[in-house]
Amino acid sequence: MWCRLLAVLLSEANRPVPVDALIDALWDGDPPRTARKGLQVYVHRLRSTLGSADRIGYGRNGYSISVDESELDAMRFTDLVGRARAAQRGGDLAGARGLYRTGLDLWRGPAYADIPSAVTEAHRLEELRLQVWEDCFDVQLKLGRRDGMIAELTTLIAAHPFRERLRAQLMATLYQSERQAEALKVFHDTRTLFADELGIAPGARLHTLDLWIRGREAASAQVGRALRQPSSLLDFMGRAEDLDWLSLLLSCGEGAGQARAEGPSTSGL
Repeated sequence: MWCRLLAVLLSEANRPVPVDALIDALWDGDPPRTARKGLQVYVHRLRSTLGSADRIGYGRNGYSISVDESELDAMRFTDLVGRARAAQRGGDLAGARGLYRTGLDLWRGPAYADIPSAVTEAHRLEELRLQVWEDCFDVQLKLGRRDGMIAELTTLIAAHPFRERLRAQLMATLYQSERQAEALKVFHDTRTLFADELGIAPGARLHTLDLWIRGREAASAQVGRALRQPSSLLDFMGRAEDLDWLSLLLSCGEGAGQARAEGPSTSGL
C-alpha cells in the first residue's frame, strides 16, 4: 500500500495532497474507519524506505513529497520537451530532435498505471507524449531523417487512429520515400475510417496532401482557391499549417526530388 501512496504523492510532486484525497486513493473510495491511522502508518513506512523523514512533509493542506527534477522521469520529460521546443523555435532542428528523442526514451509504459487517483496527470503526460512524437516527426521530416519513421508512425496510428497529424506525417514520409501509392492509400483508409466511425471527413491538411500528391493541375487549382478563400473561420485557422505541410513536401527529402519534378505547379499557392 505504501507503494501506491508513493505513486500518488509523486503524481503531485512538490505539491501537498489532501489527507482525504490520499485516503480515497489508497482504499479506492471505500476506506475503513481506521483509514487515517492507517495512512499515518503507511507514511511512516514510506519515510523509512526512503531513508529520510524530510522527504515527506506534512501541513494543514496534506502530505507532500519533495523531489528534485533529476529524480522523477515525468519532470525530466517535461523539462526536455521545453528545451526541445525552444531549440526548434531557434532553428536548431538537430538539437531539438535529440532532446525530443531523449525525452521519449524515458518512457517505459503508461504513466501511473493502475493508480485511479492519478488519472488526470496520467492523461496529461500521455497527451504531451503524443504531441512530442508529432513535434519530433515534423523536425525529422524537415531534416530529411526518415529512418524508422514509417514503422513508428504505423505503430502510433494503430494505438491512436484518429490523430490526423500522425496520419498526415505518415503520408508525407511515404511520399518522400517514393511510396506515392501507399501515401494515397493512407488518405483513402483514413477517409473510410472517419466516415464509418465518426461520421466526418478528414481535415484540410489531409485533403491538401492527398490533392497535391495526386499531381493534378485541377486539384492544385482547387487547393489554391481553398487556401485563398476559406469558407469558414476554421478553414482560415488551418491555412498556415496546410501551407507549411506543402512547403515541407516540396523542400525536404531526397526521395521527393523526382516527384517534385513531376508534380503540379505551386504558383497558385
